[in-house]
Amino acid sequence: MVDPTKYLAVPEDTTSSQVTLMTVVDSAVPERCLWRATLSAQSGCIVTSLYNSRYLYCNGTGVFTSPDLGTVGSTAYDTRVWRIMSTSYYNGGGYYDYLELGPYSRFSDCEVEIGQTGSFDIIKCFDNEIWCDPSNDFIYSVSQPERITVTNSNFVGIKRGIITVTATHKVTNRIIDFSVYIKNTVLTSSEQTHLQEAFVELIAEENFSISDLDASDISAAITILIANDATITEYCNEYRIPKEFVQSVLFKEICCYNLADTIADEAVEAYYDWKVNGGIKPIVVKTDCSTGLGQIFASTAISALNHAHERNINRLDSMYDPDDWHDIWEVWEKLHNDDTFNIQCCALVILDCQYEYSTTIPYEAFFDCTEAQIKTILARYNGTGDAAIEYGNICYEYFEIFKNEND
Repeated sequence: MVDPTKYLAVPEDTTSSQVTLMTVVDSAVPERCLWRATLSAQSGCIVTSLYNSRYLYCNGTGVFTSPDLGTVGSTAYDTRVWRIMSTSYYNGGGYYDYLELGPYSRFSDCEVEIGQTGSFDIIKCFDNEIWCDPSNDFIYSVSQPERITVTNSNFVGIKRGIITVTATHKVTNRIIDFSVYIKNTVLTSSEQTHLQEAFVELIAEENFSISDLDASDISAAITILIANDATITEYCNEYRIPKEFVQSVLFKEICCYNLADTIADEAVEAYYDWKVNGGIKPIVVKTDCSTGLGQIFASTAISALNHAHERNINRLDSMYDPDDWHDIWEVWEKLHNDDTFNIQCCALVILDCQYEYSTTIPYEAFFDCTEAQIKTILARYNGTGDAAIEYGNICYEYFEIFKNEND
């Protein structure tokens, strides 16, 4: 509500650039509160104090006065030009023709790749809101300036990650936060070649955990990852996680796939064949095992899928029942036969691992994890205990190679 006792005033010191709000209850308004508005050489008006002849201006962070007007067209002059608002802005036939920025107006979250340009876009609560042009009416600050450069309402992606942008409305001082996501990108052909070369070069290093793997297994694993790179990138961007998490565990699991895994898969298939079609019950009963590219248990995938649904990250038509063998078989079969689904679940399991440690590894900091945090997430993908810790340490070495290419 407007307070009719408040007046914009200059101080008694005629050299001061400050202005303040003065409370005036007398009928006579002090000269320090009197201003003259004259038309500017451009659209708008120039506001001059009658007390000290200084020009009112705004520098984007506050309102001041200056003895200099500046030349027409200069930045100084433009800051001294004020908008002229018609009275029709306030009322027209009982309704407001124009409104200020509404309380439910917001900025859209943005996504770009490294090197791409984007622009901030405001979603107005009402179409007739004015003085909310993203280019002119807001001041922007970013949580991680090393990831994007901002010029007015335009920005360029520099480094992958999630950035919080704070937009401060110049007119009302209202603050609106929104996010910008600098995305993972698909590997270029040169990056694919360099990735293969990087692993080949490290095979002979005794201190590197890849040294006990066969070169042909490594080559086959890299080939599979490259063939599925678009899918890996898509799901990692959908869930906003660094793709090297998924790449490193997939590489580990593909390289280590052996006869024991095949036997376990066949045992699960035999069990559910009996459950579905009847006949002689298998001697060896195996209801679940790790399977597919990411060697994921159906129970683990179900937990990750349900948690993602609850967190509104990946909505399901209905949640899976981990105690219903029909749901276990449905998910296991998809993990085993559908690489795309397996990769999706791999990303969701990584996300589930992070969520388990969310008090120390927040989702917003996924792209800024420390070495210890990365190893914790990678280890949890495998399980718990000493073997899982060793798994995390090994995968971290792969993680660094993939990250180098992804960055």
